[in-house]
Amino acid sequence: MGKWFADKASAVLVALALLIAGVAVGAAAIETAGLASSYSGKEYVPSESVLLDLNTATEAELCEFALIDEYYAHEIVRYRKQKGGFKSVDEVDEIFGIGEKRMRAIERYVIIK
Repeated sequence: MGKWFADKASAVLVALALLIAGVAVGAAAIETAGLASSYSGKEYVPSESVLLDLNTATEAELCEFALIDEYYAHEIVRYRKQKGGFKSVDEVDEIFGIGEKRMRAIERYVIIK
């Protein structure tokens, strides 16, 4: 398990679950979890230290991300290999079955480097 996940997994999963459920998470709770970047009202933007890079993440790392199961992790890595890497987060939407809801939930928590 990567250091990022060992250090942040619990805090990230709790914050993601609350945010996805539509629960307003206070700035102090986000700071305590080590996830702070910017937070105003219901809109939370994670700091770069908690973002997952789709061009380097392994299937195991992707599976630890709350919104990606084994199937999607495999498909993301397969797509990345086929296309020579992601050029934009929007390309994730081209993976069969991702769907608009999951795509919108995922896109705030991943980056392309």
